[in-house]
Amino acid sequence: MGRVMVHPRFAEAVRALSLSAVATTRSRASGAHASVDAGRYVARLAVMWLDVKDDLTLPALKRLCAGSGLLSAGRARDYIRILEHDGLIEAVEAGGGNRAARYRVSAQMRANWLNDLRGPISAVSIVAPSAAELLERLDESAVAATFIETQGRLLLRSAATLPAGEPVVEAFYHPAGGLQILSMLIAGSGDDDAFPSRRPVELAITGLAEATGVSALQLRRVLRRAAASGLVAVHAGPAYALTERADAALRFIYAGQILQLINAIAPTLARHAKA
Repeated sequence: MGRVMVHPRFAEAVRALSLSAVATTRSRASGAHASVDAGRYVARLAVMWLDVKDDLTLPALKRLCAGSGLLSAGRARDYIRILEHDGLIEAVEAGGGNRAARYRVSAQMRANWLNDLRGPISAVSIVAPSAAELLERLDESAVAATFIETQGRLLLRSAATLPAGEPVVEAFYHPAGGLQILSMLIAGSGDDDAFPSRRPVELAITGLAEATGVSALQLRRVLRRAAASGLVAVHAGPAYALTERADAALRFIYAGQILQLINAIAPTLARHAKA
């Protein structure tokens, strides 16, 4: 973690991560795709992880989501219903008695997930150049499956370690739209030299609401609460900038994300090393 934080291109890598998150949000408006909060992201990752393990069932998803502390079993049930309604998963084994129905993700959902991984992997290559090799090989089904399994296992294990009560987590990771606000503040700063940046960013709330399916009212509520917690400074415009109070937590969280990806990329490439 320390080595990641002091890397001379750490700020650039974090901004690239945030730019990829913003691009993902804008590319698909469906709530099944957009990471409207940390819980929804964990649910989507858990679905992909269980799929590569051929164990995608509602009880398994509910256990993982509840264990993360970011999503209740009830929300996990609702999420799998959304996916089934949208044709993104299908039952391949009917349930009966004590046996739960088993699902498989569609080719489209798998392609979307892999496409959404390219931005974060590319961002990580800024501080870990070997990640570029994984980008070139992500279309290989065996390589992709290994990476999804490894990254999913690492993230699901660490999800519950997000510090409870930490103002940054409460302000940006739990409420709907919080992750999008945070990503846009980081990406929109245009600052590859300092993280977090103090440059104010004007946010297109109406456009963000349309892209995420989160109401403009809720997005403004996120900003008000972040400002009330001293995490965001409000400037003329209005424009918003992250404050010093958010620095330590954000550096810890984003360094952890980068390290987690590195720790999934390295064993994936080692397992599928070219002769």
